[in-house]
Amino acid sequence: MNTTQTVMALTVVILLGYDVYAVLKGGLKNTISWQTTELSKEYPIIPFLLGMLAGHFFGQM
Repeated sequence: MNTTQTVMALTVVILLGYDVYAVLKGGLKNTISWQTTELSKEYPIIPFLLGMLAGHFFGQM
């Protein structure tokens, strides 16, 4: 595994760990996905940008 793959894998593990911690400490409303969904209702550019980012990650497969 190269450095980029290691950083990406570590980032995913950290984010998942935070989400588990958030659910255990404060319930579902504290998770990253809940906050992203709520924020996206006010700022619809967020899901667009996340989709564009996903396209860059997986578009060349």
